[in-house]
Amino acid sequence: MAKGAATMPRVFLGVALAQLRSDAGISLEAAAKHVGKPRQRLMNLLEGRATFTAEELTTLAKYLGATGDRLSELESLGAEARKSPTGDPYTDLGPESWRRVAYLEAKAESIQAYENGVFPALVQSGEYLTALNEASEGIWLDAAPEPARAKRVAARLERQRSVFDHADSKHIQLYFTEDTFNAGVGSADVMAAQCDYITELARAYQNLAIRIIPSPVWDNPAHYGAFVLFGFGALLRPIGFLPVIYGPSTYIDKPEDTDRIARAFERLDQLALSRDDSLAMVAAKSEGFSK
Repeated sequence: MAKGAATMPRVFLGVALAQLRSDAGISLEAAAKHVGKPRQRLMNLLEGRATFTAEELTTLAKYLGATGDRLSELESLGAEARKSPTGDPYTDLGPESWRRVAYLEAKAESIQAYENGVFPALVQSGEYLTALNEASEGIWLDAAPEPARAKRVAARLERQRSVFDHADSKHIQLYFTEDTFNAGVGSADVMAAQCDYITELARAYQNLAIRIIPSPVWDNPAHYGAFVLFGFGALLRPIGFLPVIYGPSTYIDKPEDTDRIARAFERLDQLALSRDDSLAMVAAKSEGFSK
């Protein structure tokens, strides 16, 4: 199949394969030779601008080390990637949907995220995430043994490291509402540790902007949910992500849709405290939780 438009399934597939190739230490030339394709054709696939047949994709994925659920995920993404673009929002119905978010985080040049009443995923501490998972078990999450719980937390922290320690520094803006501090999670110690974790990350990474929407604030356009906007520079157009507490999440990339999300962030930027004032509030809240 020829080089085509970069669609969301193609982007997901390309980033997943690129990560597998990197982890396996296999060169582009070796991978292309193994599937009998030109190097440029494989590069187009990894950039989300081409597809392979089902047989070619399975051959490549296995050569890169994919097995079990990861292989099934890639084959499912491959089937979606081969479909003609429709322009409709993409609803992620695949297993382990968090992986697709991680793929976009890895590929994006900029990440803007907003949360109402919860700390954004990219700055959640291990203790905070563990407490969130425990509160959700038996409701949104199935009960799990301790090793599985620990694996969830480790995967999230690894996602954070992949974003913050990426070779190409990303521009990251994370917005959340002040009432997040009042939504008790775990214990006062957990909340204090979470505040300290944000402070540590902000000190370590100057490309991370923490922005708090103070309470009370008038005319917040984002009372009703969370959203993320991924920017990719000239590579492809922005992608919006609309996470949900349960069920499939939605991705959108039509300009008229992502422009709305961009305008929401422009408004949030006007309403939010500065980076320095936000971090001062985080430090003050930490002291309050520690008393």
